[in-house]
Amino acid sequence: MSTRARRISQNFLALSVAQLGSRVFTVATTIHLARTLGVENFGLITLAVAIVAYPGLVVRAGFQRLGPREIVRHPEQVQALTRTILSLRLLLATVAFAVLALLVWLLPNADLTRHVLLLYGLSLFAMAIDLTWVFIGTETMHYAAASEIITQVVMAAGALILVRGPEHIEIVPLVYLVSQFAGMGLVVLFYVRHFGPLRLGIDWQFSKPLLRAAWPLALSSGMAMITFNFDTVMVGAMLGTQATGYYGAAYQVIWMPSMLIAIYFNALNPSLDRAFTEGLKSIETLLNKSMRLMGVVGLGLGVGGTLLAVPGFNYIYGLEYHDAVMPFQILIWSIALMCINRNYRTLLISFDRERAQFRMMGIAAVFNIVLNLLLIPLFGLPGAALATFFTEMSILVVGYIYTQRYIGRVPFNVALSRIGLAAVIMGIILLVTGPMHLFIRIAVSIGGYAISLLMLRAITFKEVQHMIMAWFPRRTARA
Repeated sequence: MSTRARRISQNFLALSVAQLGSRVFTVATTIHLARTLGVENFGLITLAVAIVAYPGLVVRAGFQRLGPREIVRHPEQVQALTRTILSLRLLLATVAFAVLALLVWLLPNADLTRHVLLLYGLSLFAMAIDLTWVFIGTETMHYAAASEIITQVVMAAGALILVRGPEHIEIVPLVYLVSQFAGMGLVVLFYVRHFGPLRLGIDWQFSKPLLRAAWPLALSSGMAMITFNFDTVMVGAMLGTQATGYYGAAYQVIWMPSMLIAIYFNALNPSLDRAFTEGLKSIETLLNKSMRLMGVVGLGLGVGGTLLAVPGFNYIYGLEYHDAVMPFQILIWSIALMCINRNYRTLLISFDRERAQFRMMGIAAVFNIVLNLLLIPLFGLPGAALATFFTEMSILVVGYIYTQRYIGRVPFNVALSRIGLAAVIMGIILLVTGPMHLFIRIAVSIGGYAISLLMLRAITFKEVQHMIMAWFPRRTARA
């Protein structure tokens, strides 16, 4: 197995193990908050997080993706890049929080909403000192993984211990703040240990080209944020915080697979970034495998999530959140589409096509806004979910077109029919095992899906063996 593929697998393992471990705490926190706060207050928390995400984009400013790319290309300039990006982010965080505070102050007769929004807004400064991008660029992702675990452990412990009823709603953003600063503080310590003291100062040698590359990427992230959570904001504005509570419960369940998808592409990014100098041909095999793997994950999530939604939500949230089931059954298919379209989005950035990425996400954002405005009044929560699904479909179509135009031919998925047949077999297994316990159904269906994929040669035993060898390398392989 190639060194590059081994490195990707090891990085993906480090991040995914951390994410899976931390998500255990996240799931426990979410279930506790949803049950303890009630639908109305849980909806307010969900809405506040969705709103603060927008000034958060100003703070991130595209550097979370651009920083690792620049480190891959200029590994000797880590300290100068860090100093410049950190300084710019702190300035942006100050401006973003001031604007948010002004807007919150203008809210009429909403003291609780004001307090919650301002407390969550302080997390903008934790975003500013987030240095995980440095370790993604140097491909030492276990440091970023450790930070994620600490963040979620602190959040879970604080919520489970301190939040005991709806009256404790203002404690939730306080616990969130402490957890964010704990995780980011750990990353800062890792940085100081490996790269020396952390300093501030804007190096104009780096800042000018960085800003030129960052603005289309930052705007693209803004467009992507609209496609991701504008539906939540519009549900809150049109249908109220109770409806937002239901919709937020659905989103919390799809958040875990979406985060794992993001981790996978974080691990893949450095290899795609190198292809900028080596040519698309150098990663052709890698891309084909990535398309196939993500197709397996996407169709499996779509079929499994749809058929297990009712018993799953009853088990996780209880009957109080039954209205979240149908939105989830639609949203899970948007995650299936994301598995594929992220390949194209990532390639465009790796090949310096930030403006094409921006145009693509701009089209998707406008599409999303229009669909939400049309579909939410007509269909309520399912309408918001449908808007997200069709938006992800538009990203797939436009991303495919732009990749072929600007980079080269990247096949959609040559094994899609075989993967689809395996997914149908998994669906039949889920239907047949309906009377069984939820976890037995999950285990049996996953096993049946895996066997079907192997028998249909959508994946091969050799590929599985290579993946295992990459995750658990011999000592000589690391030398």
